[in-house]
Amino acid sequence: MYRSFFTHELGLMVRSKKNLYFILFLLLGVACYCLIILPDKQTVHVLDHEEIAIDLENDQFMLEGRVRSGYTGTNSRTGRAIYVETFFHNQLRSKLIHAYENQDAARYLRLKLQYDVTELTVISDPSMFEGSTYPNMDRMHFEYYTDHRYQSLLHMDSPLTLSMLEQKSAIQVLEQALLVAGPWFIFLAIYFSCDVLMRDREHPSIKQGMPISWYKIINLKSGVVLTYTATALALLLAFCMLLVSILNGFGHLDLAIPYLTSFDDLTSDQYDLMSMGTFLLKSLVYLVILLFLFIRLTMVGSLLLKQAWLVLGVTSFILLFERVFRDRTSETVLGIDVGYWPQTYIDFGKIAAGEMNYLFMTDSITFISGLVILLLTVVMVEGLLLTLSKIITKERYYA
Repeated sequence: MYRSFFTHELGLMVRSKKNLYFILFLLLGVACYCLIILPDKQTVHVLDHEEIAIDLENDQFMLEGRVRSGYTGTNSRTGRAIYVETFFHNQLRSKLIHAYENQDAARYLRLKLQYDVTELTVISDPSMFEGSTYPNMDRMHFEYYTDHRYQSLLHMDSPLTLSMLEQKSAIQVLEQALLVAGPWFIFLAIYFSCDVLMRDREHPSIKQGMPISWYKIINLKSGVVLTYTATALALLLAFCMLLVSILNGFGHLDLAIPYLTSFDDLTSDQYDLMSMGTFLLKSLVYLVILLFLFIRLTMVGSLLLKQAWLVLGVTSFILLFERVFRDRTSETVLGIDVGYWPQTYIDFGKIAAGEMNYLFMTDSITFISGLVILLLTVVMVEGLLLTLSKIITKERYYA
């Protein structure tokens, strides 16, 4: 009986036009990102070689002119000969271009580390930190973070590629998706589950006649939504990684992610490395818990509101609540420490990578504390759902 009910409900979700159109829209968006946006995406990790070539040519003319005039010039700021400095920079630029053209990523990165010291290319774009609450601190954090990541790339056992340097390999695109778009993964569960109870109100006699308790029906429907959402997410991510792997390669699980270990002060010594596998495992644990939690919240909303669009709106507000009230100048939200808010852990990619600790400069947001807070929230939501299922019975709901 339970298996038949589960299969029937899963079939309804698979055939749902609302879900199908949404998934097709997401597939189109993923394809556009992988095939159009990602290849043209400019990063600070690979330099503008056309601009470097132009600078190289211009400086070469200047060097030839100084040779003809017999005057090398002196840099008033450094006290060194302009000719010597420019000659050194030109050699470095030429080597960079050749390393890039030869796809020698390891050599390119070593040369780029030298180039970054003189040109500050990693933090040279002023727009990178526009709107930041603490632009100077964020600039310093990004510089340290990037340097540690570069060093880990140079010392890893697997061969380095330019795509991995640019963070455009498939596994790194997945990492960025988890860091940036984590809450949108959870929104899928909200979208898919907002109408699973209410659609039965059009055919109340079918569900009322089934010899299954009301609470078990809600549980089975939750299991169906969790299965469907997990499958849809897996297919979308697999499709994305397949496209990116074809274009840029898969990458390696031994890629490292830097994270800040202490928040007393911001120095290079306070960073450590986490393997990509560890990051993905932590993210997966959070994702499963959060998907289940928000599916149960939509069931609570469905019992109380009985309108799919209301359930979608209210649950989405709960999802985005922390972002609306997030303030990096304070470690509290509405007077409560951010570490005690379940919504803090919705941005689960940043939690798994240790980035949320940096944003609030606090030790109260950890992987373990997040698990405890979320599991306690699940217990409270389960208690609320069980109570509501006894008050709002199947007969009252379908009346």
